[in-house]
Amino acid sequence: MPAPNDDKLLRMDGWPGGVNNRIREGEEVATRDADAIPNSAFLRKALNVDLTAEGHPLRRRGYALTEAGYAHSVYYSGMLFFVVIDGVLKVGPKASELTAVANVNRYLRMSYTLHAGTVYYTNGQESGRYSSTGFEVWPGPQQVHTIYDDEGLALVDNLYETMPIGQLITSFSGRIYVAKRDELWFSEGMSTHISRLAVNYYLLPKYIYMLQPVEDGIYIGTESQIIYLKGTDPFTAELDTVYAHGVVPYAFARVPGEKFGVKEGSVPVWWTKDGVLSVGLPGGEIRQLTRDRLAAPEYGFGAISMREREGMSQIVSSLQKGGDANNMGASDSVVAEIRR
Repeated sequence: MPAPNDDKLLRMDGWPGGVNNRIREGEEVATRDADAIPNSAFLRKALNVDLTAEGHPLRRRGYALTEAGYAHSVYYSGMLFFVVIDGVLKVGPKASELTAVANVNRYLRMSYTLHAGTVYYTNGQESGRYSSTGFEVWPGPQQVHTIYDDEGLALVDNLYETMPIGQLITSFSGRIYVAKRDELWFSEGMSTHISRLAVNYYLLPKYIYMLQPVEDGIYIGTESQIIYLKGTDPFTAELDTVYAHGVVPYAFARVPGEKFGVKEGSVPVWWTKDGVLSVGLPGGEIRQLTRDRLAAPEYGFGAISMREREGMSQIVSSLQKGGDANNMGASDSVVAEIRR
C-alpha cells in the first residue's frame, strides 16, 4: 500500500497542558492559574512518554542497572553522589564509580546537607561528615564542651554539649539544624558539633518528616501540616503554619529556583498528604503545582528527583501508598479505530 501524502495525514496540535485527570471528557474548558485552556490541550492519561513544551509526546528512555543491591537515600552534592546500598554508605563522582565510606543501618533513610564544602549525614542512629579529606566523625561522643573567649578564658555562662543525632539534617544561616523526632535542634554559629541544649531547640507538635531551608527560613513538614520557621536568627525566628496538610515522608527534593522564577539557588518541592505537588518559596509562600490538574490518592511515602533531558526539565516522583489497601476506584477510556 502506498504511503499517503502529507496533506492527507492527520495533524495533531499536541497537549501543551500536560496530563489532567480532573476534567471530564466532555468539558470544553478547564481553568488553571486563572487561564482558560481548551479540553483538547490536555491528556487524561499517559504511559511511558514525556511531553515537550509544545505538548508533543516523546518516548521515555529506558534504564540500566548501575549497581545491584537494596539501595536508597540517593543524594548529589554538586560534585559527589551519596547512596546507601545493602547497609553501606557509598560515595563517588558518578553512580558507576562508588566507594564504601561507612557501615550504616540497612533500612534507615539517610539525610544529607552541604555545609561549608562538607557533606553532613545522619539517619537517626549514625552520623558523620565527608569532605575532600575523607570521612570524619560528627558530632562526636556526647559530652560537655568548654568554650574559650579570645583571651583564653572559659565561658561558663552557658552549658555547651554535643549536638543530638536525629532523623533529618540541614544547613541554614551558618548553623546545622537537626530534627530528632518532634524536636528541632540547632548548633552554635561557628561550631556545628555543639549546642546549648537548654535553649537551642524548638518543640514541634508532631514528628518531623521534612526539613528544607530557603533564603529567609526553613520549611518543616509533619504528618499533619507544613510549618515555616521565618528568620535567620533562631532566637528571634517565628513559627507559622503555612499549609494545613502534612508532607508525604521522604517525598521531597531541591530544584533550581530559576525553574520557578526566583533568584534563589534552589528551592524545595514536596508532595503533601492531600495529593498536591508543591514548591516552597522564600517568605513562606507555597505554590501548588498540581492542585487543579491531578487527582492523586494519599501516599504513605515516596521520593522526588529532578532530571533534564533534551531541553526539558522534569520533576520525577516515585510514590507508594503503604498502609491499608483501598480496592475502590474508577477509570474511563476511549477506544477508536480509524480506517482509510
